[in-house]
Amino acid sequence: MPSLPVIPSPAVVVLGEGALRISDLTTITVSDERALTLATRFREDLARWGGPMLGDVSVTRERVGASVRFVLTSTDTDPRWPGTPGVDDAHTVVVDEQGVVVESAHLSGLVRGAASVIQLLARSEGDLGLVRFEDRARWSWRGLSVDVVRWFVPYEQLKRIVDLLALYKFNVLHLHLSDNEGWRLEIPGWPMLTTGEGDTREYLTLDEYDDLVAYAADRFITVVPEIDMPGHVAAALRAYPELNPIDAAGLEGPFPIANLSPDSDAAWRFLDDVLRTLAAHTPGPFIHVGGDEAFGMDADAHAAFVNRAIATVKQLGKQSIGWQETSRADVGPDHIAQYWVDFKVEGDKAPESGSKSLDDVSESSMAALAAHFAEAMLDGERINSKGSRLLVSPLSRAYLDRPHGERSWSDAQEALRARLGLQYYPGTAVRDYLEWNPAEILPAIDESRIVGVETAIWCESVKDLADLEALLLPRLPAIAEVGWSAKPTSWDEYRERLAQHAPLWTAQDWRWFEVETVDWIRR
Repeated sequence: MPSLPVIPSPAVVVLGEGALRISDLTTITVSDERALTLATRFREDLARWGGPMLGDVSVTRERVGASVRFVLTSTDTDPRWPGTPGVDDAHTVVVDEQGVVVESAHLSGLVRGAASVIQLLARSEGDLGLVRFEDRARWSWRGLSVDVVRWFVPYEQLKRIVDLLALYKFNVLHLHLSDNEGWRLEIPGWPMLTTGEGDTREYLTLDEYDDLVAYAADRFITVVPEIDMPGHVAAALRAYPELNPIDAAGLEGPFPIANLSPDSDAAWRFLDDVLRTLAAHTPGPFIHVGGDEAFGMDADAHAAFVNRAIATVKQLGKQSIGWQETSRADVGPDHIAQYWVDFKVEGDKAPESGSKSLDDVSESSMAALAAHFAEAMLDGERINSKGSRLLVSPLSRAYLDRPHGERSWSDAQEALRARLGLQYYPGTAVRDYLEWNPAEILPAIDESRIVGVETAIWCESVKDLADLEALLLPRLPAIAEVGWSAKPTSWDEYRERLAQHAPLWTAQDWRWFEVETVDWIRR
């Protein structure tokens, strides 16, 4: 049986006999006026991804003519936040001689079904085979973390990333907004954070952030902001040395010892001001407090900072999430720990860094690295014993800043492959992003405590937008498959589906890395 060219793969597919002539589709109808906005956006998105421009949207009780119809079967209006048990975006899609029907109990399910219809109609020419499929997500959190610090991703390009996430049924955009190299969000009262050199502004204003959050929410994608503390704060210390006078003198190199000082009243005020700003401008329930790689920081001081950050987040009416190192503080079941330190792939030497090789790292920094990651091996046990929920982001399977492991069909891209991605990681094939099970990463933790999967794109090797796009595609859809589909996926079957998505990317001017292991379809 030929596979349906939809990513992620639907749970249940029943192929029919006959076909729908795509040119017969003329209108879009909805059963409920609550679906008008998403149906109108579907019309626009379908055309942008290379499909036909259909007629206007109307509310009707029954199907009218050859149409794409969205049917809402429930009056439930509860928020559908990621990480919530039972939030699976379930929906049904039917393609018959009369057109296409998408049905769900929730608007979020209709949006996920609409993404499948876009994939079918945008890549098809002439006729579309009749089919019925039922679908639901395995994990309620399916995210992408974007590092906007090492290479500032402009506001309009972040919106393009949201569109790509929506196409592949992701529901979280995690923004890594601060690090040693820079600070990318306006914080009232702390203007020096975003004062840079040159005429180009490389940070998001709060108005831009608000607009991006709303843009994502319209697509049922939740923005999760992260300000990384107490480590990774060299940029903040350069702007405000009083946050740690001791550390402020030595902030250069790939692994600077750059932590907020627990003895600085200014650091605590800074922590509160930053978190209050995030909470005031983030309608979603989550704030990411960072907490990773506080190299050289006393364990008790690190725990005190994490505890204060989590308590503040809770006081602000939000739920905390942090990297796995936050499990060393007083966390519990209401906290989400993001697990990332995973060195199972032979050849991995260390996680994120701005250096292509570890040879230029000082002896003291190497000692701090070794101590940190030795301790990280115990974080899984801490997460389990403290009952925290788990977000799975193993760097060997979910980090997109790894070099491409396959040659490209394009000779020009081979030069790109030689420098793109952190070169102390081994090359990673698209297949490696597909063939893994999130439930097996920390098998001691019950699957009911896993909120989902998140991939990450770190931008140390990114010089421009084309670099970023070549790291994201064609690998991002594989993570979508892992995060959504409950059944195992075979590489041979998946790559046939993946090949048919090239025309969609071309329609939106996405420049993907054309791996030789996929016979790309072009038109």
